[in-house]
Amino acid sequence: MPAPGVALAGKEGERLIIPGSAASRLSEVWNKAPREAPDYSSLVHMVTTKRPMRLAWTDANLWAGFGPVTFRTMLVKGNFPNYDQLIPADNSSEVKFFAQDLERAVRQAAGMARAGSDIVRLEWTEKSMTVSARAGVGGRVDAIIPVEATGADATALNISYLSFLKDRQGQVTLAKQPGNTGAPVVIRDGSPLIQVIMPLTVAQDKKATAAASSTPAPEGQQPSDEAPEDGSAKGEERETEN
Repeated sequence: MPAPGVALAGKEGERLIIPGSAASRLSEVWNKAPREAPDYSSLVHMVTTKRPMRLAWTDANLWAGFGPVTFRTMLVKGNFPNYDQLIPADNSSEVKFFAQDLERAVRQAAGMARAGSDIVRLEWTEKSMTVSARAGVGGRVDAIIPVEATGADATALNISYLSFLKDRQGQVTLAKQPGNTGAPVVIRDGSPLIQVIMPLTVAQDKKATAAASSTPAPEGQQPSDEAPEDGSAKGEERETEN
């Protein structure tokens, strides 16, 4: 069974697997550890003050050092999943927008989304995207942002998986299989990371359905604005590197 964690490519092509919890803790320590004050008289010192991380490992452990801090974690034994297989082959439906625009729209819809099922709907044409959230009977918030898209389409995502937008700048590309609202959403923001997010199954508006024909829900599963009580429709998010 694939081991949960973060994979690093070591020397001679070896793969090191760090436990996911250890990677999160390392990130916290990295962000909170004091930084060395740069020597502004030296350009080299100013550059190296960005704290390069020193890594060393054995078959069982990995050490990460930066400044006065040394972090040690045990490595996970097992085979790291091939995340390339999770990226859908058909992503010809693309929509491009600025991260700041979608972040503001999601923020406007956040209160209504939290009151409902944490669902944010994205429905777009070639020039604009409607970001909406619903709750109760008649409760709805819409926000419209400019986009560039290959054609009309739609998807629905758990709002928590759009929180990355507040840390992004510039243009973001969202791609998916055309017309299939149940298809995984692939997000690229110009960084080495690719985000693959599983959408939620919701009932689309008649207008949106006409613009982008969605695939029917699996037999026995009814489209709904509400996520099931067991949380199985909360969506999943995965990240991988190019």
